[in-house]
Amino acid sequence: MWPLSFSALGLRQTHRISGALPAPSVATSTRRAPTNSGVCGFECGPYCYGVAEPSMLGQIAALVERLYGRRGYRMATVARRAGSPRRIALAGSHEGRLFATLTLGLDGPDGLLVDDLYRPEVDVFRRMQRRICELSTFAIDPQYSSHDVLASLFFLAYLYGRTLHQVTDAVIEVNPRHAAFYERIFHFRRIGEVRHCPRVDAPAVLLHLDLEAGSGCAQRRAENLSRSVWPST
Repeated sequence: MWPLSFSALGLRQTHRISGALPAPSVATSTRRAPTNSGVCGFECGPYCYGVAEPSMLGQIAALVERLYGRRGYRMATVARRAGSPRRIALAGSHEGRLFATLTLGLDGPDGLLVDDLYRPEVDVFRRMQRRICELSTFAIDPQYSSHDVLASLFFLAYLYGRTLHQVTDAVIEVNPRHAAFYERIFHFRRIGEVRHCPRVDAPAVLLHLDLEAGSGCAQRRAENLSRSVWPST
């Protein structure tokens, strides 16, 4: 569940993102993140983005607990299934210090977190033989909040989900108060009614994004970046 919006994080939206998927400057970067960055990925200016290394998991838990707790969300089960190989912890770091994270969950035998509340809605896509992923546990340290950081995290999720794992659809649980933000900026659409999410003890609504209908430019940039940073893909 992503409870935080631009205003909640202290972000200022400098311009509207065009299309359903952001294509920030990271998409043209070919520099790999240094080994001491804490992530396996690429370097973009002073920041590094990629898959969080095991050494960063403690920082991820601390950041999520601090920011979610500040908003009054229950923390006991936020990290559920964190050790699953189908849940990829993505992160942004600066000089080895984590400042942003989100988790990309791939559908599999154990299902997705959103199945707890929205299994019938998600099963519709499964019956259509779609490849589904979910986005969760999103947090950005307010000290580093910016349009570029937000766009870079989303683009990294797109890179791994669409380009490396060929997912066709993304789903996300958000607080209803923030649903309009994701609908306006990233073109998600609501496919579930408001229900109470026990994981964070707060209301939630399910949003969906068709990745196959996304920007062809974003797809090409993601593929170029994946070849430059992960040549084996």
